[in-house]
Formats: sequence, C-alpha cells, structure tokens
Amino acid sequence: MSAVLRTASGIQCPGDAIKLLITPAMVNVIVQNTNKKAEKVLREWNEKHPDAMKSWKPTDEKEIYAFIGLLLISGVFKSSDESVSNLWSLNNGRPFDDNSTRVARLKCDKLAAFRNMWTPSAFLTVDEQLVSTRARSSLRQYMPCKPGKYGIKIFWCCDAETSYPLAGEIYAGKQPGQTGRMNECCQSCETVSETLVWESIPPLAEDLLAKKTTIVGTLRRNKKEMPSEVIQAKG
Repeated sequence: MSAVLRTASGIQCPGDAIKLLITPAMVNVIVQNTNKKAEKVLREWNEKHPDAMKSWKPTDEKEIYAFIGLLLISGVFKSSDESVSNLWSLNNGRPFDDNSTRVARLKCDKLAAFRNMWTPSAFLTVDEQLVSTRARSSLRQYMPCKPGKYGIKIFWCCDAETSYPLAGEIYAGKQPGQTGRMNECCQSCETVSETLVWESIPPLAEDLLAKKTTIVGTLRRNKKEMPSEVIQAKG
C-alpha cells in the first residue's frame, strides 16, 4: 500500500510540506549563489560606472521561499498572460547553482528529495511526457503527435495507484537501449515494486524478473527481440 514515510507524517502546514521537497539546504545553495552572482555583477558595474554606483541587499532563505511560492502561484493560476515584470526579471534570474562545480554535479543524481518521502504501491507505470518549450536547447525534441510538438521529453516512473512520480529521466538523444533506460528509471524503486506497466520486450522483462519485478505491456511484432512464437501468433 502506498503511503508517506515517517519523515513526512508530521507536517503541520503547506510550508512544512514544501520544505520536505525543496529543502532548506537546497534553498541555501540558491541563496549563496544568488548573492555571489549579484555581488560580481554589481562589482563590474561599479567599476565601469563610478558616478552611478549601485548596492545589493543580500537575499536570504525567507525571500527565496517567497519567490518559489510566487512561481507556484503563477503556475496554479496559469499566469501565461501575466506581465513578466510582475513575476521576475527576464534578464536576471536566480542562479541556483555554483557553475564552478557544475561538471562534477552532472555525474550525480539530480532528482529532488520527493523520492525519499513516499513508499509506492505494488504497481508502477513508466511513460513519456513532453514538456512544451520553444527554448533553444539541444534537449528539445520534435513530436508531431503531441499538442505542443516541441519540448523536453521526460520518461517518468510513477505509482500507478496515485500517479505520484518516483523517478524521471530526461531524454538527451539516442540511448544505448530501451532496457538500460528503463532499468535506470526504475532503479530507485524496484525494491518495493512488483509489477511495472511498459512497452514490453523480452530482455527488459528478463532483467526485471531477475529483480522479482514482473512487467505488463504491449508487444510489437517488429521488435527483433520477439520470439518466433509471438511473431507467428494470430488473433
């Protein structure tokens, strides 16, 4: 049975819940790098404009959480027509990481803390999602069957009973194989799952069965891994 873990059972208000997913440690990184970048920009400005010097009031955890809340509200009310100046600056965003350590961190798990707050049910499902965007990015994919057509494709592993997302992987181009991608996507939750729903191929089914996880999904005859009994079957 799916349920929240003990670490999430004592929340008293929405703010407590948000801090389980976006932890104070994460916000502290945003605070440090926002102040670091702002000081650098102001220092360069003041050196070039000694007659029009500017100052910076350091941000803090409370202000960043308020900013995150503003973003959440704009998403809830679908503020697509909201004036950009009312929400944030187009040219000066909030640096959320230290770019000097970015390469090393790209080798680690980049998922947020939500995965540690939920025990999934016995049934998981994996499918793709296209997050629509026209941004200039090498990750952008074209999928004519989707409403947005252009966007970032993400493979999600979700609890089939609650739709709660447990793991995700951004599609970054042609991968070695579907089996590897599936195993990576479900690595964090395979110890508690019993059945997965996905487009089935024999190698993937065998790998998951070795981990005591069964799979349910459609079969495509044009897959080279399919046994002859399946290809020749009628009806």
